[in-house]
Amino acid sequence: MKVGYPSSGDQNFEYLRQENKFVEAFTYAWGMVESDIDQKIIYEFGLDTQNGNLDLKIDYVLRKFRPEIDFLHKIKKLNDAQYGALLDFSEKRNKLFHGTKGGNYSKLILNLTDAKKKEYLDVASLALRTTTLG
Repeated sequence: MKVGYPSSGDQNFEYLRQENKFVEAFTYAWGMVESDIDQKIIYEFGLDTQNGNLDLKIDYVLRKFRPEIDFLHKIKKLNDAQYGALLDFSEKRNKLFHGTKGGNYSKLILNLTDAKKKEYLDVASLALRTTTLG
């Protein structure tokens, strides 16, 4: 009998993965990774998120994943392996959910083989572990 989701981020991802909930697991990992990277950027810039006066340039950066990880890599908060894992995850996510011009991403997701889903979830898992390293 299922009693609900586990309590930690990695466990939630693994739970969804084991339940064969590909889209849910992949988007969950993306949300966790993106949130963690945003928090690292906020910390590095010493921003106070409570006063509502985030600099517009920083607010713009927080809407773009690639500039965030480029910045964190440049200031050595991400090593090459971590940076590569996050880039790979970002590229796979964009391909799946944004596709190519005129592409139908839902059709792509529905036609993924189990092997391809495993590959994508392995990439998501590595990226999720990368952001929780501190």
